Amino acid sequence: MNVSEGKSVTVHYVLKLDNGRVYESTLEEDPLLYTHGMGEIVKGMEKALTGMSIGEQKTFIVEPEEGYGEVTLDALIEVPREHIPMEARIVGEQITAIGPKGHKVEGVVYEIKRKTLVVDFNHPLAGMTLHFEVSVIDIQDPA
Repeated sequence: MNVSEGKSVTVHYVLKLDNGRVYESTLEEDPLLYTHGMGEIVKGMEKALTGMSIGEQKTFIVEPEEGYGEVTLDALIEVPREHIPMEARIVGEQITAIGPKGHKVEGVVYEIKRKTLVVDFNHPLAGMTLHFEVSVIDIQDPA
């Protein structure tokens, strides 16, 4: 059986950045379980996994456009100072906000201005090339 649309796929992976630093790994924890073709993982990883079989290993690179996208200036939002807790009014501090559709979004305080703070809502891996090492553990038909 091969990784294809609709299959439940279990993988172990190591994600490294260009500098070789491990950003994320499942090797010391439970593997990742996802449904292939449903957009649950980044597009480039899904493409690279297509056709793989149980026990197969692969190393591949995902460019930003098929990963977490490019860094965009539209994601830098000025927020009134009073909407950010005092303890979070520090450059580099992570905050959680409620997006326009009611879901939580993560941001980082980028700049402090007189009446506002500029918060960067780009994904932390936006603009980065992702280096994956993946092992397919299991493939199942959907329940």
